[in-house]
Amino acid sequence: MANYSQLDNGTAQQIVLQQFEGDANYQAFKASFEAEGKQFFYDRIIGLVGVNPEKPGESYTMAIVPSFVDFNFEADPSHEAASIVCFSAGGVRTTIAANAVITHNPLQIASITLKEIGTDGSIVDTMINRVTLVNQTPEQIAAGLSTAHLNSPNAKVAPTNVEHNDMATIAASALDELLNDNYASGLYPTGGVGLLSADGVIAGRFSQAIGLRAFEMEPIFGIDIVVCTSCSSNACTSSSSTLKL
Repeated sequence: MANYSQLDNGTAQQIVLQQFEGDANYQAFKASFEAEGKQFFYDRIIGLVGVNPEKPGESYTMAIVPSFVDFNFEADPSHEAASIVCFSAGGVRTTIAANAVITHNPLQIASITLKEIGTDGSIVDTMINRVTLVNQTPEQIAAGLSTAHLNSPNAKVAPTNVEHNDMATIAASALDELLNDNYASGLYPTGGVGLLSADGVIAGRFSQAIGLRAFEMEPIFGIDIVVCTSCSSNACTSSSSTLKL
């Protein structure tokens, strides 16, 4: 049983506009993606509110802000999908992002790159390829993620209030919802949306790995950390990280 509920889009937009639009990290991610030609339509934002049964007194809100890039499926060999994920829990607000590369033949997620703000204020990329996402467990993926760029008393690691199984469900559900919306669904050939939606499994695995790393870092930083990552693929990436395909 899920430990979260989805908010209506109007409420989700208000969370982003009121709590994160003025945040320097949010703006850094958004500007970086927009410089690559990605657009953000706020009527696609997915908002969630939930609680981790292991931390019943700490609710969280999450907003997945997916990018959109138009593409020609037949002419283009691939396209990218990005998402900015905004978390608020226990008085801590965190923003991270992810970018997926989606190949068209075969139609699949080829890689997902986690994007975080390092201690020097720059965006730090950690790319995980499909082979790793398919063949390794979330625990193995998490163990291979560097934390060097976050080793600072002032580092804001995404809070871990999202229950482990919910992370996978949120990521897969967000991918499916965005692939089937009015922006993305018409860009794929017959059967393409369903085929790509099947990659919700690896999107969920990516999300769980980010959450596990955050959980392991809680004792180091002495703070509660919240994480979930999903895909937007003109639909792929949620951790306080989700993408557009």
